[in-house]
Amino acid sequence: LSAKRFRIGAGTTIRYRLSEPATVTLAFERVRLGRRVRGRCVKPKRRNRANRRCVRYVAARPALTFRNQAAGERRIRFTGRLSRRKVLTPGPYRLTLRARDAAGNRSAPLRARVTVLPRKRR
Repeated sequence: LSAKRFRIGAGTTIRYRLSEPATVTLAFERVRLGRRVRGRCVKPKRRNRANRRCVRYVAARPALTFRNQAAGERRIRFTGRLSRRKVLTPGPYRLTLRARDAAGNRSAPLRARVTVLPRKRR
């Protein structure tokens, strides 16, 4: 990542290397507080307010897919927009990058914590 903290519109550059042609998927998950219930991290509710705190991840849909990426050094410019209408809201996220080749083999996920900052006021 060129920057782990970036403003919506200004963005960041994501660099990675592929050993063979593949489809690359970028998924964003919002970092949220949760509560431990029976070994799992769940949404906080009145009922579980006395339980231990934990960190849970909520998927921001849709994931970005880049098809037919050539092998070698690749670079994606990301400005905070997931689709024509959907923009990430400011806050912390976990970014996961995965690659899948033509045979269906998947790479190990590459993860990074990023923080989206609000647009700069004029």
